[in-house]
Amino acid sequence: MTRPTQAPSSAQWAAPTSPWVIDTPAQQADVDERGAGETTFTVTNFGPAQNRVVFEIVPGDGASESWFAVPEQQRLVSAAGSVSYQVLIRVPPGTAPGAYEFSGRAYSADGPPEETSATSNRVRLEVKAAAKPTRKIKPLLLVAIAAVVVLVLGVTAFFLFRGGGDAEGGETVLANQSALVGINGIFDLDTATLGQAGSVQFRSFGGVDQLLVPLAGTKIANVGAGADASFESCAEAPVLDVAIPGRAMPPGTVLCIETAQQRMAVVTVNQVALRQINFQYDLFRHKSAG
Repeated sequence: MTRPTQAPSSAQWAAPTSPWVIDTPAQQADVDERGAGETTFTVTNFGPAQNRVVFEIVPGDGASESWFAVPEQQRLVSAAGSVSYQVLIRVPPGTAPGAYEFSGRAYSADGPPEETSATSNRVRLEVKAAAKPTRKIKPLLLVAIAAVVVLVLGVTAFFLFRGGGDAEGGETVLANQSALVGINGIFDLDTATLGQAGSVQFRSFGGVDQLLVPLAGTKIANVGAGADASFESCAEAPVLDVAIPGRAMPPGTVLCIETAQQRMAVVTVNQVALRQINFQYDLFRHKSAG
């Protein structure tokens, strides 16, 4: 079964046998200064009977699947019924400013996707350049005073914090931890254990897709495959209460996961299989934390 990796050239498209129609209330999705935003698609079943639908995002040129997350991708829809899908957007820092596009795609869960696939109109996503701070010229005396203050603070910080942690602003809590989590398994990053409660859960929806779901106050940022796996990098990442699709986590993907204990797990994904995820991580806390 072949799935398109880019949005089709036409504004809206559907297979001849598709019962699905997708409505896009907004023709543009906005993101804030952190690159975070959301939009909504509505999928209607025009078939004669209830049907299970799978909904996903098809990125246009320059965009990436890892920017988008769709909770509960598979739903049961009655005949002539509709369901709404919330799409969470997280554009990673450093993305080139400009106009991007994406579409919604729906297909029946119980058959080949190409036989029932429908694609929505394109939605525009405007990524703006990061605002540059305003720089003011200060009198020479103020500059000298500021230099002295910085020097004093730097020396003080050195003696306060030289006893532990690393140069990137975090103290290591757990190092070189590995995890193998099966379907519906819950893993606690703070204790490196599987159990009934924890930080993240690995879920599957009808064997169609997998999700890494944050639990109990945990937040996640997907900074991409091959990204810098460091505390410093993750400290700047905009973490959100967003599930990460399995297809957006190829081997080498770096995830920044903030736990309910306000610790930061720097996770490197080794493999996402049909029924399990394997990853390794280091866990840090801010030096200012107790």
